[in-house]
Amino acid sequence: MSKNIRTLKTSAIKLWTVQKGKEGKAVSTINSYLTGLIKPALEMAVEDELIKRNPASFKLNNVVNKESDKGRALTSSELAIFLEYLKRDCPVCNRNRNLMLIILGLGLRAAETAALTVNDIDLINNEVHISKQLIQYKNEYSFQSTKSESGDRYIPITDDLRPVIEEAILNANYDYMLDGKTGFLFSNRSGKPISRNSIGKRYWYLVREIDKEYGTKLFETSVHSLRHTFCSNLVLSGIGVKTIQYVMGHKNASVTLDIYSHISHDQIHKEFKSLK
Repeated sequence: MSKNIRTLKTSAIKLWTVQKGKEGKAVSTINSYLTGLIKPALEMAVEDELIKRNPASFKLNNVVNKESDKGRALTSSELAIFLEYLKRDCPVCNRNRNLMLIILGLGLRAAETAALTVNDIDLINNEVHISKQLIQYKNEYSFQSTKSESGDRYIPITDDLRPVIEEAILNANYDYMLDGKTGFLFSNRSGKPISRNSIGKRYWYLVREIDKEYGTKLFETSVHSLRHTFCSNLVLSGIGVKTIQYVMGHKNASVTLDIYSHISHDQIHKEFKSLK
């Protein structure tokens, strides 16, 4: 958002907040920028009579709400394009392939993905233990428990996902240790664990390239959409609601059942075509 303060419009600031949401920024983080930095600075400009009114005087929830952070599930055609693009031998794909496939294959939240270490993987019992989130504040990292007690869960590893996880284990980072834990599956270029926000940005950069080539509208989604897609696929596969609730780490079954309302139009038609 690079504008002359005299010509800065409310629409430009709103567009900026939406873009940050698509990049994976949490609503609380965007609101901190808006109310703690942007709005006060523009209020000073009003007092100095540089501008007549504050263009940041709007409620963020009217523009970017918590649900928009979560995003919708990818349609079957979008998912096919997304997976096909990830197969390419190019820098952006090679760097993000395993990261995106593991989020999609386990239905993880970004902070849960960032916290994954080799010790969380049990290749004997073919499951991944999700017990924590990795939170970054400025340059400091810390582990936090999952969003609720139900967030502590064991997710089965499918046959398709196993080689992806095995490759991620081979490339794990043992140079960084946090609270006695090392072997992080995903790291940034500086050798530290990848952050939740960085995961969101990586997804956004990836889908931006896909949209340019295929004319898709994946910019309307966020990395959380991969979690929704995982859940939607479980629903469409006929897996029981209680099982889905467990692997998703949902506290209430009502949250899981709400996924039914996110089933896309083309998925509904596909299901009806299978009826005899």
